Amino acid sequence: MSHCKGVSRGGKTAQLPTFDEGRKIANNSVAVNSGLAKISGASALTYQYYWSSTEFDTTRALNFYPLNSLTPTITKTDTSNVRCVFAF
Repeated sequence: MSHCKGVSRGGKTAQLPTFDEGRKIANNSVAVNSGLAKISGASALTYQYYWSSTEFDTTRALNFYPLNSLTPTITKTDTSNVRCVFAF
């Protein structure tokens, strides 16, 4: 997935979060959104599925959802949301 390629800020390069990083973001979504509200141009997390970089198998990847602790998989051809991260 190339949505995070070429995205940088403060000398750091963006990447797709791993599933574990995504779960940490999801589990702390209120605090994350509070912090994002202080950044000009940043958008809040919404209660939708987001891609992770963690593969489930050759055709599916794990994704995360900020509202619950489900561990859904999604086919790599699906159009889920992307949330790039810089450092965790």
